[in-house]
Amino acid sequence: MERKKIVHDREVLLSEYNQAWEHYRHLENARTRYMNFFFTALFAIIGLYSTLLNIDEFKLGGLQVVLGIILLQIFLLFSLFIFVNITRIGRVLVGYNAVKKKLRKSLFVNTHVPKKISVRYHLPA
Repeated sequence: MERKKIVHDREVLLSEYNQAWEHYRHLENARTRYMNFFFTALFAIIGLYSTLLNIDEFKLGGLQVVLGIILLQIFLLFSLFIFVNITRIGRVLVGYNAVKKKLRKSLFVNTHVPKKISVRYHLPA
């Protein structure tokens, strides 16, 4: 039985590559927004707690500690949410990288494009 070589339309491959690239960029932007949110929440909680420490009504000692613990728990909850989402996005990015790599390989078959044109070949290990 003879196996037939499947030839893919170049336009379809380019379209798929562009879609993978757009999704990849979108997810990278989402990770950046999560990190910005993380640092905004961190500085907001630090600012709120330092303000509460300077209010005379809260200078009861124990109340300051309780408020600090509550704010810390809120920050830990935000941190867990952000960590889970950034980790999930990282796994999806690995998949998109694999798709882009296979599509590039398919697009450059039987062409005169130089080998190792990806930046990854030129970065140190």
